[in-house]
Amino acid sequence: MSNILNLIDPMMVNVVTSVLDKNEVNQLKGDKSESECGMNTECKDMYDALLSNNSDSSSLLAAILYQKRLLVLEQKRPTELYSMLSIMETLVDNFDNWSNKSGATSEMTAYRSCASILEKLFKFTSIQLKDGENISLATKYATELHDVVFPGSQLSHPTGRRIDLLLCGHSSELCTNEWKKANVSPSILHR
Repeated sequence: MSNILNLIDPMMVNVVTSVLDKNEVNQLKGDKSESECGMNTECKDMYDALLSNNSDSSSLLAAILYQKRLLVLEQKRPTELYSMLSIMETLVDNFDNWSNKSGATSEMTAYRSCASILEKLFKFTSIQLKDGENISLATKYATELHDVVFPGSQLSHPTGRRIDLLLCGHSSELCTNEWKKANVSPSILHR
C-alpha cells in the first residue's frame, strides 16, 4: 500500500478498517518510521541480490523464476516476497515490449501494462480490481449533492463518472484509475 490513508475522518477510518485484515490494521495504527515503509527486509534483500547478481534480463528472469519455484514448493505463494517476485517477473519479461511502444498505442494497451502489475500486487489481499468502465458511486453521489446545493446547474450526468479501474474492498471504492495513451491531447488529459 502507499501508506497514504485518511485516518482523520472517522467515517474513512471505519471504511479503511473494514477493508484491511487485523494485522494490516495493527500495522496501520502503529507508529512506522520511514525505514519501515515499503518492502520488508526479506523483499529488499532478495531484490538487491537479484539485481546485483544478474547482469542481463535473461539471467534475471531465470533467477526470479527459480526463487518463485522455491516459494511455490514451500507453499509460500500468499507472501509479500512471492508478490514482489511476480511483479519483477512481469516487468523484466515485458520490458522490451513496453519500451518499444510508440506514442500512438491505445488507452487499453497502456492500461494492460499496468493492470497486470496491480493484479499481482493485490492478488492475496481483500482488494479487488474492477475494470471495464465502471461507474464510480463516489462521483455519482458528489454530482447528486452538487445538484442539491446548486439546483439547475447541471454539472454533469447524474449517473456518475465512468472509471477505467476501481480498487474496491468490501464494496467500498478505495481508489480510481484513469488511463490515457501517451500522445493524448492536454485538453483530454486534464478532464
